[in-house]
Amino acid sequence: MIKFENVGVVYPGGVKALDNINLEINEGDFVIIVGLSGAGKSTLLRSINNLVKPTDGSVFVDGKNVTNASKKELKQIVVQLLKQLQQLQTLHYPLFVLFLKNSQS
Repeated sequence: MIKFENVGVVYPGGVKALDNINLEINEGDFVIIVGLSGAGKSTLLRSINNLVKPTDGSVFVDGKNVTNASKKELKQIVVQLLKQLQQLQTLHYPLFVLFLKNSQS
């Protein structure tokens, strides 16, 4: 499960990318994220593995708070998420591999 609780992201300069997002994605759910350019789609996805750290609220993956996770804990969470995605053979798998590679830099 992926859960966003009151998540907000404000970039330097005051640009608000996400504002009070509350979303729960349960196992087996199929989710499509659509929106205009600059609407926050990439920011939402990148906040799942803390590539973009929320300025407000928390993100949870399988009940673990990603927002406050150490690098070691975050890596374990992302690896577990990748395993789940691989089992589902989802189209989003390459996107999360990219996030994992970027988060190790």
